[in-house]
Amino acid sequence: MNGRSDGTLNPGGVRFGSAEIYNVMDSFSTVSDTLCVGQQFKGDERVVLFVKMVGGNQLNDELKKEIKTTIRSRLTARHVPAIIVQISDIPYTIKRKKGGSSSKKDFERYES
Repeated sequence: MNGRSDGTLNPGGVRFGSAEIYNVMDSFSTVSDTLCVGQQFKGDERVVLFVKMVGGNQLNDELKKEIKTTIRSRLTARHVPAIIVQISDIPYTIKRKKGGSSSKKDFERYES
């Protein structure tokens, strides 16, 4: 996996914690959980946000736009994910930390 899920992101040389994104995402009632990771891409790092939806809700273009707009307004443009992807479940380690080896399969699909 070419990325990190340890909580520290560094897109464009601006360091911030994934918890900043998680705090904003807590305001979305249709999203039950998220995983925010950094991915090396074209000599920089981009932010990839995986979202687990509540019930039968689906991630659509309108919600992606709302997520990006909300993150930009509450944080900065550097915090805005380059990619937002719906995922069936967010993997946790035994110690209840987000990430883990099972997220690698989903993450690797978004290499380009």
